[in-house]
Amino acid sequence: MKDEYLVGINYFCGWNRGDPNRWQRNGKDWRAEYPERIPVLGCYNDIETMRAEIDCAAEKGVDFFQMLWYVQKPEREKNSRHLNDCFKQFFECENNYKLKFLLEFCNHPPYEITDDDLWRESVLEWTDIMKHPSCLKIDGKPVFKVHGLNYFYVQCGEDINKVKRRLDLLRKVAREKGLGDIIIGAGVMSDAVNDNEIKCSSIVDYVTTYADFPKDNERQEPYPFTMLTRQAAEGRKRLAKTLLAPYVPFVMSGWYPRPWGVTTAQYAYPTEDEWRACLERLKKDLDENEEMRIYGKKMFTVYAWNEFGEGGIMAPTIGFGSMRLDVLKNVFKEQ
Repeated sequence: MKDEYLVGINYFCGWNRGDPNRWQRNGKDWRAEYPERIPVLGCYNDIETMRAEIDCAAEKGVDFFQMLWYVQKPEREKNSRHLNDCFKQFFECENNYKLKFLLEFCNHPPYEITDDDLWRESVLEWTDIMKHPSCLKIDGKPVFKVHGLNYFYVQCGEDINKVKRRLDLLRKVAREKGLGDIIIGAGVMSDAVNDNEIKCSSIVDYVTTYADFPKDNERQEPYPFTMLTRQAAEGRKRLAKTLLAPYVPFVMSGWYPRPWGVTTAQYAYPTEDEWRACLERLKKDLDENEEMRIYGKKMFTVYAWNEFGEGGIMAPTIGFGSMRLDVLKNVFKEQ
């Protein structure tokens, strides 16, 4: 069973030491108020932290980090130039052979690419990154993902032919650089897709979701974790039947962004039983639905390794330990 499931976890390289940084809110370090979220492998994205994260993830049965890449020409937000450092850090770790990575072009505003020259320049950079031997491959084909399919459609002038031309250029350059045919995925929200996303889904190799959560009413008390998992579970069955490409499912490990001052609906941290039930339900759906497979592979992603501010946390922390990783490994790699 070890190789039957392909387990990926989203990776956000946003924890730099600059001032301000994401451990601060209104100039105050919020870790003192939320100590349970403090990661034990390192609070900042650097080589030492990455080395420890690779060892930990690999030991816990994770197959790949789905790493976010953000366009930086020009730098779109203060200190955003560090958001792509994860690739350099990963490449410099001598243990990087233990884990794969998937490059995800994070195209939500203000990180969109509308200019054709910048698109070509980015394609050249992506394909260079994908030459690394630890780039995730399925059936021998490197895998790439566009974060938001609807964003991409809009950024292409709402022209489906331009969507195709841009992706065709990526495929062409990949072949020219010796990567062969590549697999391109794109993201949608789990609660609904529009007609344009359905049409565009015929151009990509698979569709998936980075993260999504219910639009429950704002309240001070967090909602139960089970309400967070229900949307992803119901959405994957609906999308697998609606889209024109396979749907790769996802699960949320949490959504509780109060440290960053977000006041919309939040969801309690999962108990071990709740987390196990969430993963067992996903496993059952993967086993029973061929529309949720890519080249026959039962692949899924988890939100997220290190979204410490938003509450999507799989990395071991002071308060949570490695429970979520331990259960993940038990359900998908050990039974």
